[in-house]
Amino acid sequence: MRSGTMVGWRRIVTTLGEKIGKSQFNYAQGISAQMVAMGTNGAADAFGLPFSTTHVLSSWIAGTMVANRSGLQFSTLRLNLLQRVPYEAAEGEQISLPSRIHHKNYARHPVPESMIVPDSY
Repeated sequence: MRSGTMVGWRRIVTTLGEKIGKSQFNYAQGISAQMVAMGTNGAADAFGLPFSTTHVLSSWIAGTMVANRSGLQFSTLRLNLLQRVPYEAAEGEQISLPSRIHHKNYARHPVPESMIVPDSY
């Protein structure tokens, strides 16, 4: 994963920056967020703590946006925070679906060629 980040850092920084901040951030913000995230990931790994590299990096990018006063997109941050909440399957009653209703006059039309996804690109 580290080698992939080193090779594709520009795409990663651009994608995270456009989704977290209201304005595009500069290279200094991206490099500083990466460096601090690297230190945080290393410390968490050294102490044996569970962590998500994406959440750590996105948190530090949000920090650079706040420090630069460029604004945050709170919808993205809200989703990021909700992803950190642990969850378990809820216990509940079994759901039964109604029977399917068949209509004898219904005819399904063929799918147009433009809507078919090829098996290989």
